[in-house]
Amino acid sequence: MSATFIRELLTRAALFAADAGRGTAVGEEHLREALHEILVDGGPLTRSLLGAQAHRPS
Repeated sequence: MSATFIRELLTRAALFAADAGRGTAVGEEHLREALHEILVDGGPLTRSLLGAQAHRPS
C-alpha cells in the first residue's frame, strides 16, 4: 500500500468515527468501513490511484 492509500484510509475512518459521534477516536469498525468504501465501493480507478490495485478484499 502507498502512503496515499494509508492517509486516505485513516481520513475516511476518522470521518466515520465523527459521524458516529466518537469525535476522532477511530475504532476497528471505522477502519473496516473505510477500507470497504475504498476497495469495494470506490472501484478499480480509486484502487489504482491510491496504490492498491493488487489488493482484493476478502
